[in-house]
Amino acid sequence: MKLFSVSLFCIMFLFSFYSQTPFFRRSFDLKMRQLLKKFVGL
Repeated sequence: MKLFSVSLFCIMFLFSFYSQTPFFRRSFDLKMRQLLKKFVGL
């Protein structure tokens, strides 16, 4: 559970960092959706 919160924090940090560039935001958004589907699947 602790590892999940740490990874979630890293994801949010990367998201806020990459959101400054539209190209990274688009590709990162697709990866985020895939990760969310995996987490929801679990």
